[in-house]
Amino acid sequence: MKLNSIILFITIAILVGSCNYGEKEIIVVPKNYTSYIIIIYNQNHESQKKYLGSKRVYEIPKSGILKTKFAGNYGNIGLPEFYYGKISASSKIKYVLDLEKLSSKTVVASGGATGVADKNTDGKIEYQLFYIGNKEQTDKAHNDIEKLHIGTLAD
Repeated sequence: MKLNSIILFITIAILVGSCNYGEKEIIVVPKNYTSYIIIIYNQNHESQKKYLGSKRVYEIPKSGILKTKFAGNYGNIGLPEFYYGKISASSKIKYVLDLEKLSSKTVVASGGATGVADKNTDGKIEYQLFYIGNKEQTDKAHNDIEKLHIGTLAD
């Protein structure tokens, strides 16, 4: 019985130790912003890496497209936190996982797709995609993003 407990403990330790953990994220959008958010990683852009404690902070410009020096953030990072204008409890935007539950009245954050796009002939870019809005605004933003070639947005 004792040997089984030791084997179980070692197995759990290996599984937990092998999990890949990324950095938690905070995303701040302009007040009243509704549309898509594209975070493009590994860019030589003027935006500096910013942290609040151990969490990455992405300050999204009015265009909805942030070019950041941060590398892609992979692994178990949990759900990002979203805020309008500043990081405070009163400006927090609720995150909804199930897109079928989007309301026509309530503005929420959704999405979280991570991808790689061709950057013309210069290679590939890594990006992450989110939406802010109610059901209609999110549907429109989704249609708008379908028309973009994300690879052309990179530096």
